[in-house]
Amino acid sequence: MSLYRRAMRAGVKIWGAYARPRYRMQIGGRSLRISATHEDARGLINWSADWKSDAIARILRAKPGAFLDVGANIGQTMFCYLASQTRGGYVGFEPSARCLDHLNTLIRDNALDDCAIAPVALSNAAGLIRIHVASSVADASATMLPETQPDDRTWSYLAPAFRYDDIAGELPLKSAPALVKIDAEGAEPLILQGMQEMLRAARPWIMCEVLTRHPNADTDRHARRCRELMAFLKSIGYPALRMNKAPDLTVVESLTPVEAFPEVVYTEENKEQCYYMFVPEGDVQKVSELFAT
Repeated sequence: MSLYRRAMRAGVKIWGAYARPRYRMQIGGRSLRISATHEDARGLINWSADWKSDAIARILRAKPGAFLDVGANIGQTMFCYLASQTRGGYVGFEPSARCLDHLNTLIRDNALDDCAIAPVALSNAAGLIRIHVASSVADASATMLPETQPDDRTWSYLAPAFRYDDIAGELPLKSAPALVKIDAEGAEPLILQGMQEMLRAARPWIMCEVLTRHPNADTDRHARRCRELMAFLKSIGYPALRMNKAPDLTVVESLTPVEAFPEVVYTEENKEQCYYMFVPEGDVQKVSELFAT
């Protein structure tokens, strides 16, 4: 009898029994059930507390409120939120159907009632956009801007995009956003422009990756994006501070104010220098003291 027939006779679906094994992990004092393919599960079962989870925990203690995760992927940053002792609600934004299936399964299987996923990309206009990926739909380096990583994109798919400000009233938020994490492979200016009404009203803190230039990317276009991002931050009164990580990557040791994002090529040596805090001018001292070790 074939494997398929044996599984059907036992009342078990091949996909559930073999393609999506189950795992258990301890996160934030609770045991989480993870049901995922081996390929997707690797990104979560290898998760451990690091500088990002420590930073998120510190920020949410100092500034309670909702956490917006722009670029949720398969849940790595959701785990950082769940590991925090201060949780005011989590909304992730993710357009990939494969990632969405995994994220919603994770939320359903573990009754994560304070977590929700919006199945969209965020941008500065509503419409269909094309997401460019290098390997799978769950590619963590997927981008709306293929020119940021030329020669690495192998295919693309269509996804819906919205301005955050246009859909904010439909999100299940019980409090105003206190922290926004953005990992968007070059689309940061578009995302922030689309949420500027919320930024001016709620004044959340922002953790944002701003990548240095891909070796084959156009120098002038990269420089324009960096200048556009800095100009927007200044227009809404949000200074930028680079997050300086400890050598073992367990904590952020300090913050350094920057007036311009570096227009240099991405290397192994500078890859850990691409994360920043954007905070309202009046909060610079508070956030700097929070990360003074």
